[in-house]
Amino acid sequence: MTRVLAMTRHLAVVVASLGASAPTAARAAAPPAIPDPAEPSATAWLERGLAAYARGEYRDAAAHFERSYALQPDPATLYAWAQALREAGDCATAIDRYQRFLEAGASGDSRAAAIANQQRCRESLAATPEPPPPRPIVHPAPTRTTTPEPPRPTAALALLGTGTALVVVGLALVLTGEFQRRAQRRTRDYDRFDALDHPIDGLYLGGGLSLGIGGVLATTGGILLGRSRRAR
Repeated sequence: MTRVLAMTRHLAVVVASLGASAPTAARAAAPPAIPDPAEPSATAWLERGLAAYARGEYRDAAAHFERSYALQPDPATLYAWAQALREAGDCATAIDRYQRFLEAGASGDSRAAAIANQQRCRESLAATPEPPPPRPIVHPAPTRTTTPEPPRPTAALALLGTGTALVVVGLALVLTGEFQRRAQRRTRDYDRFDALDHPIDGLYLGGGLSLGIGGVLATTGGILLGRSRRAR
């Protein structure tokens, strides 16, 4: 905050000193402007810029200084404008405004400060890495769409037959297991009861697997067979 206030006071001193010593010939050559009551004067825009600069609102300050300079091209306003642009991060434009300030006949401490700040901007721009070039857009090569050949009925019939056979085997195993389970329930021999548990579980398991695999194969074979017939 102390640095901002000090910089604002410095700008105010530059504005006051250069505004009083600006060449009168250049001002006399310009035709007198008719003031617009609805438009603030150059001094009003300059004061707004100094206030915005003190608050750290550097972009707004640069915009106010630009309006002030458009109404009254005072070299002091150029220096304030350049300072606000530099603080806002726009060093490329600030370098141009410093140069115009120097070419306007700046001297003394203000000239030295402008040269130093201009060099500072150049160093800042040189240290900023350039963005990488954009990558070229590679369009994928067009792909040919080929119509898949309809499945041959031989493979479809083989899947359908194998699936049906597995379903039959699965049903037979499940039914055998069910018969064994009923026989187990009727037996009075506990050793035989326990001995039948493992075979019965195996029959149920094998029957369930055969039913599942057979159902999938039979369904796939039926679908392929239907497609091959429609394709014909």
